[in-house]
Amino acid sequence: MPAAAVHYAVRAECGRAPCALPLHAQVRFLGGNPTPVPPLYTQIRLSIEPAPGVMPAVRWMSLNPSIVAVRRETPFQHTLQMPGDTAATPAPDLLQSFVVPKKRGETIVVAEIGAPVNERIEIPVYSSGNDDTWSPPHTTANSHLTVKPIGGSTQAVTFNARIAYADPVTSTYGTASKLFTEMPWPKGTGGFFQSFGSVRVDVSPRPYRPPAVTWRIYGTAATLAQQHFGAFGLADTAILHGVRPGTSSLQAHVGAPLNRDFSIPIVTYATLVLPCHRGVRFAPDGTLTFTTDRQRSDLFADCTSVWVPHGGILLTNGNDPKRAAARGAYRGPQFPDLTVSAWRNAFTVLDAKRYDNAIEPCAAPESPGVERILYGCTTMPARTLLFRTSDGHYVKWLIQNGNGLFVLAGPYEVLSKQSAP
Repeated sequence: MPAAAVHYAVRAECGRAPCALPLHAQVRFLGGNPTPVPPLYTQIRLSIEPAPGVMPAVRWMSLNPSIVAVRRETPFQHTLQMPGDTAATPAPDLLQSFVVPKKRGETIVVAEIGAPVNERIEIPVYSSGNDDTWSPPHTTANSHLTVKPIGGSTQAVTFNARIAYADPVTSTYGTASKLFTEMPWPKGTGGFFQSFGSVRVDVSPRPYRPPAVTWRIYGTAATLAQQHFGAFGLADTAILHGVRPGTSSLQAHVGAPLNRDFSIPIVTYATLVLPCHRGVRFAPDGTLTFTTDRQRSDLFADCTSVWVPHGGILLTNGNDPKRAAARGAYRGPQFPDLTVSAWRNAFTVLDAKRYDNAIEPCAAPESPGVERILYGCTTMPARTLLFRTSDGHYVKWLIQNGNGLFVLAGPYEVLSKQSAP
């Protein structure tokens, strides 16, 4: 005998309480001095009972966008996320939407909720335009939600999951087969505050209620701390900290509805912080010696350029075929998978123009020291420098932080002397 169909009750909430209908689409300006506070827009969030197993797809729309527009984010928010990125921009809350007033009048905001709910919710809203004292007379039509069934699948859902970056510190593209972290920087080096990447469990399709996640690390090369970022879709994320160069294994136990364990390797790298007027010589065992003699250096910074006398190349940290690589740079694998086979003698001097084009291709200078983010730009930055040393080894260095070319910092590894192109 087939199971009885579940009836879902849906309500529209404003804050934590049911919305007063008709809903007033308005903007509240909070001021702020000297730093302005972004205005608050009226927000709707759907609440579904009983909780479905999977987060349903929701299509929001306004029946008259000239009166009230419907948006996933406010006009002051921008989303840089693209499908397939492992970067940390949170996925949008499908159950939430903002209503943006345009001109005086009444209309309907519609939420079409997909499987397993399969209902269309119509929410009466109005905009008072430039006259905040105006409101429409209450009628039966504009003081209630209208709920209509729509067709859709109710079949059982199979969940898939993987461990992925939540905040990878530097732009990362593609699906990670290994994660990485690095050793703490020497105190007082370059004036930077070091950030460590964090991880999450990416569940597809998204559960309606985030499952509990318990983290455990095996090995002595890394450790972790926990923090809570509900916006990432799961309650728990873990922050990776390097202890010593080497490999560990990270395990996540994911509770209901998955009730499974997932694991992924973590590689811990030594870190290099390079201030200008300083050079480095690399030994085959990975140790390094600082020097002020550019002629004896495998890598040297002089405040205006970085010198790699035996040739180097800039690479992206992973690849997304839908995106272009930064000018003067090349597509590369994620940092743990990068080998000497990607080396090219593309340049011997990394000057300020090449550096800026590579690491910030989606920023445009506004004034000295001020840059504007070009939202909608999909060019991948290239922060990985792969270069050859005087004794024929190769070094990969991921430039996570940079104070121009005055101080550069990030994880590095000395690779083998095997032949490169």
